[in-house]
Amino acid sequence: MTEIKSNKIGIFTYLKNMFLDIFLLYKNFFHWLWVKVIIILWSIILWFLFTIPFLLIYYIFAISTWNDPSLLINWLLNQVFLDTVFWNIMFFLTIFVYIVMFLYSNILLINLYNSYISQNKIKINNIKYFDFNLIIKYFKLTLLNMLILLIPVMIFLLLIFILYITSWWISWWHDLLATGEYNYLSVISLLLFVVLVISFIYILYRIIFWYFILSDEKYYKLENSIYYYLKESIKKTKWVSRFFRLILSLLLYLIIFAPLNYLDNYLEKDFKAVKNYIILSDLDEKQLEQLPVDNRYYYESMQIEFKDFTEKEIYAKLNNSSIKVLMFNIFNFIFLYWIFIMLLTSFYRRELEK
Repeated sequence: MTEIKSNKIGIFTYLKNMFLDIFLLYKNFFHWLWVKVIIILWSIILWFLFTIPFLLIYYIFAISTWNDPSLLINWLLNQVFLDTVFWNIMFFLTIFVYIVMFLYSNILLINLYNSYISQNKIKINNIKYFDFNLIIKYFKLTLLNMLILLIPVMIFLLLIFILYITSWWISWWHDLLATGEYNYLSVISLLLFVVLVISFIYILYRIIFWYFILSDEKYYKLENSIYYYLKESIKKTKWVSRFFRLILSLLLYLIIFAPLNYLDNYLEKDFKAVKNYIILSDLDEKQLEQLPVDNRYYYESMQIEFKDFTEKEIYAKLNNSSIKVLMFNIFNFIFLYWIFIMLLTSFYRRELEK
């Protein structure tokens, strides 16, 4: 049983309550697992619905034949729609819509996790999958979110541009740069980049919780503009102490899950090494000579590593590695996937919903 307290609590009590909230996911394990599967499927369907215009354009022009160059429409098709830049833009838009729609699953998860914390487990068919009013609000908030996060990036690029231009205008600065002993330009650029990262993280912290406000039942039925959620998020995150509590929670989370991330990277690296070795082994000497130097050195190092393996053993190792990667991904999805959203939900409920 986890209770939401409105008064200030000690940091250890706060961390304990955070882990109790995460434990709620395992307490509702099968419900949580089914909802994850359904949310992923729904995100894919939603992405497909929103990308139908792009897919239709691609289909129409992919199956069309332009045998009559005298027609104006054929000329336009060849000049515009067959251009590589056009298809790159189409591809980017499709991927962008997919990412945005997939992240909509976070809204559904926040709604679910709120029900766990409130000890009132929501039914699977009541997780607002088909609430298009919520989806439109989510789209608007996400676009506004991206525009706000672009501000520090644009300021950073502008300052770097001014810095480089100024460095060429001021002769003594240029002389210092030319010596290579005191590269003030690199130092200042690094400092500006550090400031950018800190600013980006802090701004993200101040605005990201409007998604949690949007999922809050107290605000859900209110017909407010998206700017209202922005103001509420900034208002709720005004205390710096809360920001440091979140940072501490994130660091603890990373420390706990770092070994699992290392294991994941190790399994992936082992699988790719065996797979790349098999691919390179099928090349003849002429094809190997055409490879970049780094790739040839990489192949030579793998030949030393796998010199005692027969062809049958190599393919057995590949199958074994692929099974390990698959099993770990299944384990990750069942037991670990989307725990991070609960951490943020817990933080919102215990620190910001006051």
